[in-house]
Amino acid sequence: MRPHSGSNVRDSDSLSDTSWVSGWGYLFRAFSRGFDSIEATWRDLDEIVNQSEDERKRSRVEVSLRGLNWIQLYDRTPLGFAKAVVRALPAKDLIETINPFRYRALLSQLHDGTMDEPKGEIKGEQAVRIFNVSIALRNNLNAALVHGRPLNMLLADFYKGDDSALFSAITIDPAILGLSRVSERHQIALGTRDQVFLGQLRRALSEQKKERAYSRLDLALFAMAWVKQVERLDKRSAERLFISETKFYSNHGIDPVGSLWRHVYRWKKANRTFIDQRMSS
Repeated sequence: MRPHSGSNVRDSDSLSDTSWVSGWGYLFRAFSRGFDSIEATWRDLDEIVNQSEDERKRSRVEVSLRGLNWIQLYDRTPLGFAKAVVRALPAKDLIETINPFRYRALLSQLHDGTMDEPKGEIKGEQAVRIFNVSIALRNNLNAALVHGRPLNMLLADFYKGDDSALFSAITIDPAILGLSRVSERHQIALGTRDQVFLGQLRRALSEQKKERAYSRLDLALFAMAWVKQVERLDKRSAERLFISETKFYSNHGIDPVGSLWRHVYRWKKANRTFIDQRMSS
């Protein structure tokens, strides 16, 4: 006897949902591992740079990296930023940008002064481009994990008059003070002796940023909303994706699935305008 057609539809839907969850799970696990690896490598690089006792090597690094200006990438929309990354880097360079081991080779060449020699793997101009894009990428991801939004979106809010968004951005990258509109706001505060603004700026510059609880879950929801997929989530698929597949949400507690679904609901409510804008675009 042939199965009822309704059963076939349900089975097909279930298979589709399973593939959908598995696909997102693979992407999010890869992102999480990649981010952890890049962060660890950047910490190693900070130590290498700070412990360099050879002033001649430090001088060579400074000369080779003249032209660094990653902050200009923050003045773009998230989509504009992604396009700038693709335009700035060929596919090979883009892979190198997200390869944490690449920075050691770059820094070694910079220290050894071989960057512009014929046998050097990477030319100085190329190194500057890679550093610009990779630093901006790293800081945008950090902002999303710490504040729930990338620097591009925080700055967009600041340009609309929200100083608190600027202070959040500065906790991630103080170099943002070099942007012309940020510098103008800072100078106005200095000229008018705006102690409230200046006090908040000092706190932002000294604040220790920490990844928020469930920040990777929130960033995953943001990514799904960006590609118009977040509304497809239901309670069951959220459990499989964020508890079983990615471990972005803890399985401990009295009702972890219910708690997770309430978190998703609150996130969607707080970001309803953004979700609706993406769905209508």
